[in-house]
Amino acid sequence: MLATIDRIKEIVRGVLTDCRVDLVIGFRRGTVAMMNEPCFIKSPDEADQLVWDSNCGINLANYLANRTEKIGIIAKGCDSRNIATHLIENKIKRDQLFIIGVPCQGMIDRRRIIAMF
Repeated sequence: MLATIDRIKEIVRGVLTDCRVDLVIGFRRGTVAMMNEPCFIKSPDEADQLVWDSNCGINLANYLANRTEKIGIIAKGCDSRNIATHLIENKIKRDQLFIIGVPCQGMIDRRRIIAMF
């Protein structure tokens, strides 16, 4: 997963530097254990905040609806299906999006782990 996050950061820095997008929606470490939180990266320097691991379970596509700027989004397979729905329902235009597809090896079920203890 370290190679994946390094590649994500590289891509994010590139698209922000080239002004292909105004912001990138991704994940950073959360304040709650085993739960990363969504973040909005607006400059190449902020890309170091990004993380990618099994605690990135939130569907970032939920933050796309009715936005006007050009957006980069880090998307798992299940998120990409939701992005397609947003496009079909005209919640966002395709030319506004730069999708950074990432492999999903599965997400940790935090509630299940808490229940075990």
